[in-house]
Amino acid sequence: RDQIAAIKAVETGQQVQDFVQESRDYAAIEMRGPLCTISLMQMLSGQLICRALYRAETLGDETETLLNFLVQYYADGLKLPQFLYVSHEIDVELIRRYFSEQLGGKLEVSLPHDGKHYRVLRMARENALRDVEKRLKSTDNTQALQALAEVLNLLQPPSLIEGFDIAQLHGKYTVASLISFREGKADKPNYRRYNIKSLEGKIDDFESIREAVARRYTKILNENLERPGLLIIDGGKGQVNAARGILDDLGMFDIPIIGLAEQFETIVFDDDRKDLQLPLDHPALRLIIAVRDECHRFATSANQAARSKEAAFRVLESVQGIGKKRSEQLMQRYGSIEAILSKQAEDLAKEASMPLALAKRLLKHLSL
Repeated sequence: RDQIAAIKAVETGQQVQDFVQESRDYAAIEMRGPLCTISLMQMLSGQLICRALYRAETLGDETETLLNFLVQYYADGLKLPQFLYVSHEIDVELIRRYFSEQLGGKLEVSLPHDGKHYRVLRMARENALRDVEKRLKSTDNTQALQALAEVLNLLQPPSLIEGFDIAQLHGKYTVASLISFREGKADKPNYRRYNIKSLEGKIDDFESIREAVARRYTKILNENLERPGLLIIDGGKGQVNAARGILDDLGMFDIPIIGLAEQFETIVFDDDRKDLQLPLDHPALRLIIAVRDECHRFATSANQAARSKEAAFRVLESVQGIGKKRSEQLMQRYGSIEAILSKQAEDLAKEASMPLALAKRLLKHLSL
C-alpha cells in the first residue's frame, strides 16, 4: 500500500450526474515511461462524490499496474461499489474472486467501449493523462537545469534564472525587458520593464544593458532580494561584458552571466572561455533559447506599448485645451484612448476635473 501515493483528495470540480442510484467506481490509468497516474472517480445516487488521482509504482504494463492498484486500494477496508468500470482489460474473474474471498464482497467489473460509462471513464483517463504530462514536463525542467549546470560549470543547477533583452525603434521607445524563470518555468509575476532614460534618442544596446542591469541589481542589493543563479543576456560579447561590468561594480561577482548570440545560437561567456555551440536538441540549449525567446517577446511587447502610449499623447495634445500635463493625467487615469472614448462627456468632465465643453470637444475629436 505504500506504493500508492494520493496526490489529490476529494474534489468536485467536474460535473457528472445521472439518475442511476447504484454505487459505481471508474478507474483509469496512464503511463509514460516510469511515471504512472491512476484516476479514480466515484458516483453514488447519480452524483459524482469523489475525484482523486494516485501515483502508483509501475509494475509491468498498464493492465498489471492497474490490477495491483485496485487490489491494494480496496484492501484498505473501503466499501466496495456495486460496479467497477476500468480503462484496460484486466483479469475480471481473478479480481472478482479476490473481492469475494478476501473482502467478502460482490463486485461487477467491466470495460465499457461506448455509452455513458465510457464517457465518464474517458474523463477519468484525461485527468490521469494531464497529471502524467505535468510530471513529465517537471522532469524535463529538472534535467535541463542539471544539464545547464554541467555545461556552464555552475556550482549547482540555477533555481532562479533572469534574462535581459533590449527593444527599440530607430533609437526611440527603447525598453529593456527582465524576465524570470523559476525551476525552469516562466515566473511572469516577476517580469519587469525598464524605459531606458540615458540614451536621449541614440542607439546603444550596451548602454541600455548597463542601465537596466544597474537598476535591477541595485534594487536587489539594497533590498536584499534573492540573486539569480544565472543571468542570460540576449546578445554577444559586448552586451555580456556590459552587464558583467555593472555587476562587478556592485560587488556581485558571484552571479554568472552568459549571452546567446542569435547567429548559430552561440553561447558567449563573461570570461576567457571560448564561445560554445551545442546541438539544437541539447536540453541546456533548449532552456537558454526559451529564456532568450521570452526576453525578446516581452521586450517587443513593451516597446510596442511605449509607442502606442506616445501616439496616444500626440492625439490628446492635438485637441485645443489639452496640454502635456492634462494628457498625462488622462492616460494615467484611463490608460488608453479607447477607455476615454467609452465615457460620457458629463462623467469625463467630473472624473478628469475638466470643463464640460472641453470634455465634449475631446470626445468629438477622438471619435473622428
